[in-house]
Amino acid sequence: MTATTCQPAAGRQLCALPGLTAGHAQALAACLQSALHDGLPVAFEAVDEVDLAGVQLVLAYARDCAAAGRSAFDGPLPEPLRQALALTGCLNPSHEIDRELLS
Repeated sequence: MTATTCQPAAGRQLCALPGLTAGHAQALAACLQSALHDGLPVAFEAVDEVDLAGVQLVLAYARDCAAAGRSAFDGPLPEPLRQALALTGCLNPSHEIDRELLS
């Protein structure tokens, strides 16, 4: 992927970053903040890499969405992100972020 994109599309915030990592932290934070501000769930596309910085930003966004009583994500989580979140213990048996653990 040559471009980093984050844009509203079909009632969701499309986040197309090659990695949810410290190297993309500023773009990821801006994308998640925009989605939170606009009340849109985030859909991730083409995520190849995830690190602790990315996981922390995603969990903070999910926590803010849970506090607002709305859905954080549209569609399934990318496999690298799902695996990283599973290591945190924040996923429920349906492989979704457990809202109870966020509060």
